[in-house]
Amino acid sequence: MENSKINIILSFLSLIFSVISFFVMYYIFAGLALILGIVTLKDKQTRGLSICSIAIVCITFIFKMINIIVTNGNLPEWLINGLF
Repeated sequence: MENSKINIILSFLSLIFSVISFFVMYYIFAGLALILGIVTLKDKQTRGLSICSIAIVCITFIFKMINIIVTNGNLPEWLINGLF
């Protein structure tokens, strides 16, 4: 029972860190969210939150990569005009 409470707390932390990583300090919070999401993925109660936080980290990673490519000028602006 105690292990289940810890997994619930860790999965909420994972979700919060993944949302924070979308806006600030991507490398620190995304890494923490990914690790906590993978750790809490085994529990049936927290599987949904874990998958959600991992998905948010993946989406954030894709947006950060697109932003880096556009900033460096390797991808034309007209190709992804509506994303940013």
